[in-house]
Amino acid sequence: MYRFFLTTSFILFTSIGFSQRLFTRQDAINMARTNRINVNPAQLDVQQQRQLLQGSRGFDNPELEYDIDPYDPMSLGILMPIRFPSVYATRHGLQKERIRLSELMLSLNQYEVNRLVQNTYNEVQYLYARINLLQQQDSLYQIIKTAAQRNFEAGQINKLEELFASNEANNVRNDLERSFIELPAQKKALSYILNYREDFIVDSLQPIATGNMLLELVDTIPDAIRPQILQQQVVISQQQLKSVKAELLPQITTGPFFGLQKKPDGDKKQGWRIGLSLPLWTNQNRSKIKAAQTGVQLAEAQRTLEIQDLNRQYSTTLAQVLREQKSIQYYTKIANQQAVDITATALRLFGAGQMNYIETVRNIIIAYQTRANYLEAIRNFNQAIIELKYINGTL
Repeated sequence: MYRFFLTTSFILFTSIGFSQRLFTRQDAINMARTNRINVNPAQLDVQQQRQLLQGSRGFDNPELEYDIDPYDPMSLGILMPIRFPSVYATRHGLQKERIRLSELMLSLNQYEVNRLVQNTYNEVQYLYARINLLQQQDSLYQIIKTAAQRNFEAGQINKLEELFASNEANNVRNDLERSFIELPAQKKALSYILNYREDFIVDSLQPIATGNMLLELVDTIPDAIRPQILQQQVVISQQQLKSVKAELLPQITTGPFFGLQKKPDGDKKQGWRIGLSLPLWTNQNRSKIKAAQTGVQLAEAQRTLEIQDLNRQYSTTLAQVLREQKSIQYYTKIANQQAVDITATALRLFGAGQMNYIETVRNIIIAYQTRANYLEAIRNFNQAIIELKYINGTL
């Protein structure tokens, strides 16, 4: 059963590569940007806010007034509320700031999608590389396992050596099977982001930032989109405060009225009315202003907290980038070649009868774990670079 599973999986993952589309990282980013599913809600919000701008300077609806007086003929009046020009100006200015906020939210959405697609792409790359390594390891361990079983049956090794070799071979086989399940799941997740339903392959796993690019990232300072959004919320709160103050100014109501019945002299009653609305409820009006002022303070406090958190994230992410870079350099210059030498030496000594099964397998475990750690270092490095560019506003 195991042999059939591995054979089938190996054929599947090697043969379909000739007909699958190769997606580079940039291809995936570009396709995600064109997927309207990812950006439609944010774009519709921008469109809605722009539509609301058209009515931000609109007048209030007129009021119809119907009078019935036992001494005077019935009359119908039309009263039009008229506010001070500053009211309409502050309403218009507030809506313009809301449009700016929705545009920033659209940019944030694009950043989030970009980060998501790059992290998912990086995970797919890692799983392809891990499967390739596990297939090599599994092939070798199965040979050792089979040889150990035959030598035990021939009485040439003890049961412990045979069990140790079989146990390690089974562990590698289990890891390989788990990776064969995880890879299609991650590819499907990437397909949903890209809105692409055909099968595909990705580039080989490599560090995505080296040399000058890494130096440029290290020299930059945090400039993410989130503080800009919070700063815009401060501006909106300030504009709302202006609007609240303007709304509390006196309001004029004026308009004509017409009699519906003729007076005894044969004429119809008609005239013009004018009224004034005064902000008499002092405590109520003051509470509205204080609440708006608190809103400004709240927005500023949230912005300050966000900047502090952003600087913390930047510091820890930068440290992770430099730490993983050191690991990659170590594996590239020293550890990877040592892993190859350890494997070759262990197999040579084992073949010459100078090393038993347990020692042989232990040395091979060390060698393959080194190579696995190298792949993890690249994956972690790429994830840290993506996060650092997101924080710097360069993603």
